[in-house]
Amino acid sequence: MSYNIPNVEDFKYIAPKNPLPGVRWIERKKVNLNDINYDANLNKIARLNGVNPAHTKALEESYKAGVDTSKPLPVLEKTAGLFEKYAPVDYFHRGRAQQNLGWKEYVFDIYEFADEKARVSFQLLMNDHPPQGVASTDDIVQAGIKLIQKTKLTKSEPAVTKWVKMIAPKKHASTRGNIVKKICQQTKTRQAWVTYSKKDLEKFYDNYGQGMTKGGAFDITRDKYGYDVQTKYESTYATRALKRLSESGKKSYFLLHTDSPIKNKDGHIMRTDMLRRLKGIEESLKYFVKWYNKHKKMPWEIVGFLPQEDGEDETKIIKTTRYEKKI
Repeated sequence: MSYNIPNVEDFKYIAPKNPLPGVRWIERKKVNLNDINYDANLNKIARLNGVNPAHTKALEESYKAGVDTSKPLPVLEKTAGLFEKYAPVDYFHRGRAQQNLGWKEYVFDIYEFADEKARVSFQLLMNDHPPQGVASTDDIVQAGIKLIQKTKLTKSEPAVTKWVKMIAPKKHASTRGNIVKKICQQTKTRQAWVTYSKKDLEKFYDNYGQGMTKGGAFDITRDKYGYDVQTKYESTYATRALKRLSESGKKSYFLLHTDSPIKNKDGHIMRTDMLRRLKGIEESLKYFVKWYNKHKKMPWEIVGFLPQEDGEDETKIIKTTRYEKKI
């Protein structure tokens, strides 16, 4: 089957000229695929799990329907010599798909890279997008670890944080924070403020928890229920503690755990905010008791349900009567 490969001037995508430090766009040109060193795709540190066959197949089907000239082009590294083959940089799954289709040539953006850090960082940046083939958290973590081991990335939390933000700007801030944490932990890089994974928390309780419990488990020694409470979940665990009190008459204790510090709010401010929110909950509960003792009823009213079931009158609120009988 023959395919119509667009010419250089047909592609509308505007390639970034200097997207990262040490990365420079050189030209856009049509390249014979035999002039590409596909072996350079092997053992890429920015690709943990290798080629995804499903993604490759999806690309093949997409190519059969035609080339989308508005999308980013695959990237090759500028050759050092006249007879040297091009090294693929951002041409992983697309390279395999085009080989499978028997293509002879294609249009590429040619870039120059100052070093391995620039090359790997560019690969990750160009794959920081939602479709299949996106650079995964594990891809970035592995790349960060390898760059630190090769002394291409400074072994410090600020340097790792800056690098992750640079190559994964579209990922959620909390996801980037988790990536930084994993890189720092696996390279034994000191962190200014540590957050605890489920495994980390288990280890802390086992080694330093002095017999305390978590997750609402009963602490026989202290005759209380224990909870580990994370930032923004104060109300949730306060409610659970109240429920335990009503069921057993037993009190609870909280061990607090903040999120990673954010811009203009360091860890100490976050701790203060957690205590302030818990204090607000306590004051609200005290006022609730006072109010209830005076009025002998709850300080809210349930007016009904929204009409959600097929066939219900969409203009009317559903009464609670039929459900109250089942409580």
